Amino acid sequence: MPPKNNFYNEVILNDPTLTVDNPVAGHEIQVVVGSPSKVTVEPIELQDLPPLGEPRHIEGDLTAWILE
Repeated sequence: MPPKNNFYNEVILNDPTLTVDNPVAGHEIQVVVGSPSKVTVEPIELQDLPPLGEPRHIEGDLTAWILE
């Protein structure tokens, strides 16, 4: 059960180049982020990315890193 005192945000990535394991399901990936503080989502250009290291999770075409 997720903590009741967290803030939850849904991020929807909708792009014709994104796919999941079953491309028939569409080109949309939904991610829910839970955090004890409010999350600010900001776009980052490729050249402005911080060092990412190894991905924390890879599933289909979605790759996730946790920055510390």
